[in-house]
Amino acid sequence: MSVLTKKRRALLALPAFAGLGLLSAARPVHAMMAGQAPDTPTSRVDPNSAISPWTGAVSVVANGSPYSGTVISPIHVITAAHVLGGATAATVSCTFNLTSTPQSIGVTQIAIYPGGSFPYDDLAILTLSQPVPAGTQVYPIVDTAQPTGTVLALVGYGGSGNGNVGPTIGASATVKRSGRNVLDRLTDKVDASGRSAAFYVMDFDGPSGNGALGGPTLGNSIETGVASGDSGSGAFVLSGGVYGLYGVNNASLGFQAGGATLGQFGSGAAGLVLSHPPYLQWITQQTNGTIELLSKPRDGDVPLPLWASGVLACGLAAGLIRHQRSRRQES
Repeated sequence: MSVLTKKRRALLALPAFAGLGLLSAARPVHAMMAGQAPDTPTSRVDPNSAISPWTGAVSVVANGSPYSGTVISPIHVITAAHVLGGATAATVSCTFNLTSTPQSIGVTQIAIYPGGSFPYDDLAILTLSQPVPAGTQVYPIVDTAQPTGTVLALVGYGGSGNGNVGPTIGASATVKRSGRNVLDRLTDKVDASGRSAAFYVMDFDGPSGNGALGGPTLGNSIETGVASGDSGSGAFVLSGGVYGLYGVNNASLGFQAGGATLGQFGSGAAGLVLSHPPYLQWITQQTNGTIELLSKPRDGDVPLPLWASGVLACGLAAGLIRHQRSRRQES
């Protein structure tokens, strides 16, 4: 998993990203990318095994197209609302990959966060027609805010490729990839629409040096980004040996004036922070209080890096976000 590419676009200024340089595009997430060779997309594939920590990272198949989601209760999966594209429950299912034989479970109900519109408040909860298979990990939701510099584990079913080339492999409902990135920025706006939401932002660093948002890379074989099919995938933090769901990845970003190619080194991704009180309250209501919470200390597993406080001290920049009309390209 390397770069989560965000897939929808809109023509808007982005004053909230004053420190990002030019944010050239924001699209729905596409895939988990790999570093440059000798790293490969294959090396980022998580085995379909019951001993994997990611058995609760599932593929959300909407109208025949694979996206990503995360199990948050025995009968609920959370994802990004835009991946559904107006689909009805009858045309949505979730694919579980605990073994080499995938298991598909239908959906009986779709709940969209009130007023959600990509990329703002872009959340959906799916109610399954039956409980998840035995052995499926049900992830608690992190209910405490996390500082910049926190390492996030990303897991999704999107396409992939090498970061110096871009996505070359399509999404699959039976192939999940994983990798890590760093929470580089927290913001409530990504354009001049006047809307707000609780976003985290990551850049996809190359094999060495610092990325568009500053801060060192996690390394060529670890750092990842997003691409097509990763929309709705989870961003996790580790606390006390337990993975908790921190956020839902929903958009890919370009940071350069010329337009960074999404899914390549130098691009980035954004997602929605689930500890945001209105989100957490809504999730609790939609799941009838069956979710578990994980209170990870703010200064827990990953210390705040020295570069985090000053990296965004740049001048105001503008950018473009354009909505993609194709659902497949959007996610």
